[in-house]
Amino acid sequence: MKRLLEKTQADLSVAEEKLRCLRLERARAEKEMAASKQMLRMVLDTIPVRVFWKDRYSIFLGCNESFAKDAGLETAEDLIGKDDYRAAWRDEADRYRRDDQEIMASGTPRLNYEDIRTGPDGLPRFLRTNKIPLRDAKGRVVGVLGCYEDVTEGKEAIEALQDSEAKYRRLVEDINEILFATNELGKITYIGPAVELLTGYKAEDVVGHDFTEFIHPEDVERIRKRFYEVLTGRTRPGNYRLLTKSGGVRWVQTSSHPTFVEGKCIGLSGILTDISEHLALQEQLRQSQRLEAVGQLAGGIAHDFSNLLMVIITGAEFVRDQLRGESAAAQEVNQILHTAQQAAKLISQLLTFSRRQVLRVQVLDLNQALADTREMLLRLIGEDVELQFRPDPNLGAVRVDPAQMQQVLVNLCVNAREAMPNGGRLTIETANAILTEADRHRFPETVDFVAGDYVRLRASDTGHGMPEDVRARIFEPFFTTKSPTSNSGLGMSTVYGIVRQHDGYIAVDSAPGQGAAFDVYLPRCSEPPQERAADARPSSLAKGDETILLVEDDPDVLRVEVRILRQLGYEVIEATTAEEALRLAEESEKRIGLLFTDVVMPGMDGPTLAEKLSAAYPDLKVILTSGYPEERVAQLGVPKDRTSFIQKPFSRHDVANRIRQLLDGAPPAP
Repeated sequence: MKRLLEKTQADLSVAEEKLRCLRLERARAEKEMAASKQMLRMVLDTIPVRVFWKDRYSIFLGCNESFAKDAGLETAEDLIGKDDYRAAWRDEADRYRRDDQEIMASGTPRLNYEDIRTGPDGLPRFLRTNKIPLRDAKGRVVGVLGCYEDVTEGKEAIEALQDSEAKYRRLVEDINEILFATNELGKITYIGPAVELLTGYKAEDVVGHDFTEFIHPEDVERIRKRFYEVLTGRTRPGNYRLLTKSGGVRWVQTSSHPTFVEGKCIGLSGILTDISEHLALQEQLRQSQRLEAVGQLAGGIAHDFSNLLMVIITGAEFVRDQLRGESAAAQEVNQILHTAQQAAKLISQLLTFSRRQVLRVQVLDLNQALADTREMLLRLIGEDVELQFRPDPNLGAVRVDPAQMQQVLVNLCVNAREAMPNGGRLTIETANAILTEADRHRFPETVDFVAGDYVRLRASDTGHGMPEDVRARIFEPFFTTKSPTSNSGLGMSTVYGIVRQHDGYIAVDSAPGQGAAFDVYLPRCSEPPQERAADARPSSLAKGDETILLVEDDPDVLRVEVRILRQLGYEVIEATTAEEALRLAEESEKRIGLLFTDVVMPGMDGPTLAEKLSAAYPDLKVILTSGYPEERVAQLGVPKDRTSFIQKPFSRHDVANRIRQLLDGAPPAP
C-alpha cells in the first residue's frame, strides 16, 4: 500500500511537471502567436496598400488600419463583423457584394483592375485593385481576400500632364505660325500640322524630306546659305517663297535658332509665318501712293494747262468774231478752237483721275442711265460687236454725277471695242452687291476700303484679254498697249478716277485669250431716283454795265478776262493780287457789284479775299474761278445766294450768263 502510494505520488509529480511544461509551452506559444499577430498587424498596417478579407457573406473578418481609415472608421476592429453598407462607400455596397459573389462562385481572381470609390471625405478615389478567393485547408472557398492601392494623386498628376500636353498640342496646332525642326543636314524632323493649311502638304508628307524641296528654286541657294549661318549661331529672320502642293507660291518669314544636345548642335528649330497677305497689303499701299502721286501731278498739270487754254480759246474766239464767212483763216481758227476744246476735255479727264473734278451728283437709277445711252453705245462699238444688256429689275439707286457715269460707260465700251478688233460680244450687267472684308484683296489700288451695300456695274468682253503685267497697270494714266497715236491712255484711268471720286471701287478680272471683266461698285443709297433737270441755255450773250473787281495773278489770263468783261459791257477794276484788290476796292468811288477772282494766288487766296470784301460790302456778289474744281466754296463765309464758281477754261457764253444770273438774283445754272 505504501509502495502504491509512493508510486502514485511519483506519477503525480511527473504529471505535474508535464503539466507545468505544457503550461510553459502554451504560454510560450501564446506569446509567439501574439508576437506573430502583432508582426502581421504591423506588416498589414505598414505596407502601402489597403488589405481586407471577408467571409462567404461579405462580412469583414479583418483589414489593416489604412483600409479602416478609407472606410471612415477609427480602427480595424471597428470594421470586423460589419459589411460594406457600414463603410464610407455604402452607395457602392451592392456593386461590391455582387463582385465578391462572382469571385467566390467562379473561384477566379480579379487582378490589377481600376476602380473608383467614394472616400470618407465624399470625394471619388481612384484605386488599383486585386481580389482572390479565400480558401480553407481543404481548398474550399470560404471568403474573399483583397488589396488595393490608392492611385488618385498619381492619376491626377498623369491627367494634369496629359491635359497640359493636350493644351500645348492644341496651341501648336491652332496658331497660324508653323513650328518646325530639322537635323544638321537640313532634313525636316518635325513640322506643325498648320503646314497643310499653308501649302496643302500634310505634316507626314514633309517630315524626312530636305527643306529645300519645298522652297522656290530662285530662293534655294540664298536660304541654304542662311541655314548654315543659323547652325553657327548667326540667327536673323529671313523671307522666302514656299511652294504649295497645287503649284502656287506663298511668302513666309522664318525665325530659327540652333538646337543643342549635350553641347552639340543637332539641327535647328524655328517658326514659319505666312506673310503673303502682309506683302500684298504693302503692295496695295505702294500702288495707291503711286496713283495718288500721279493724280496730284495730273491735277497740277491740269490747273496750269487750264490757264494756257483760257488764253488760246478766248483769243481764238475774238479772232473768229472778226473774220467773216468761210474764209481759210476762219477755218483755221475754228480748227484751233476745236483742238483747244479737245484739250479742255483732256484736262477734264486729268482732273477726274486726280479726283478733283467737280461733281453734280443726284440719285440715279443705273438701269435707266444704261437705257438712255444704249443707242449711243451701239454706234460707238460698231456693228461687229454684239451688245447685251442684263439689268437687275430690283437694282438699288446710287448717288452719282450722271455725266460722269456716262463717261464711265463710254470708256468701258471703247476699251472693250479695242480689245475685240475682229468683233465679239460686250455684256453690260447691273446687280446689287454686298462687299465684305474678304473682298478687300480685289481692289489692290485701294487702301481705304469700306465694306457695305453696293450696286455693281459689270462690263465683260470676249476680247484678247490681258496678261498680269498689263492688268496691274491698267488704271495708270497715259498707260496704253496701243500705238502712241491711237489714244491718250487716259480712258481707264479716267474710269478709275470717277469711280473713286464717288467712293466706289473697280476691279478687273482678265487673262490672255479669256477676255476681260470690269466690275464697278458704287455705294447703294435708299433714296428714290430723281428726275434729271432739263438743260436750258440762252442762245445770246448776256451783258451788263455794273462794276466788276477782277483779280487774277496770271497776266495773260488777266488780259483775256478783262477783254471778255469789257466786251460784255462791264466796267472792270483789275488787280493781280488780293492785297492790291483790297486797296483798289477801298479807293474806288464806284459801287462794286461783283468780285471775280481766281482761287489760288500768291499770298492771300481768293476765298479769303471774298470773305474780307463781303464783310465790308454786304451786298457784294462773288464768282470764284480756278483750274482746279470747286475748292473751298462750300466753306466760304459768304451766303450761297451771293456766290458762284466757274471752272477754267471757260467760254465767253458761260461767264456772261453766270455773271448775269448772280447779279440778277437767278439761281446759277449747274
